[in-house]
Amino acid sequence: MFEERFEDFVGLIATIEKEIQRIKTAELARFGLRAGDLMCVYNLQKHPEGLTSAELARLAGIDRAAVSRVVCRLSAESFIEVGEDDGPSNGRYRAPLRLTEKGHAVMVEVDDIIRNVVSAAGSGLSAENREAMYKSLSSVLEQLKNISV
Repeated sequence: MFEERFEDFVGLIATIEKEIQRIKTAELARFGLRAGDLMCVYNLQKHPEGLTSAELARLAGIDRAAVSRVVCRLSAESFIEVGEDDGPSNGRYRAPLRLTEKGHAVMVEVDDIIRNVVSAAGSGLSAENREAMYKSLSSVLEQLKNISV
């Protein structure tokens, strides 16, 4: 029983993650974005005032080195702009990052894709089952965070 639950849990979570990555890769390629870019541009869209690289890394759930690479590429492709840092170091790490007009235009279409994917993925669930699923996943996540701390 325990082994089956373990296999089901790990298998389902891993397969869901792979499917999400597959969808992101396929859908974002037409905009010149990579799957790893999504959470960065998504969070920048939610924060029009701009975010620092550190803030973006925390919100996107990726490490700062990965954010640095994404920012460099997205800036070169005119999806985002890097503002000026007011601090004494005048470095790029504390400079605000913002979407450009091109970035905002792409995110309008990406938001529609996200809405459609989330709707299709949950179409077989009632509102009550969907709420229970998210609550259960949140509970599992909190329990996992407390293991091996």
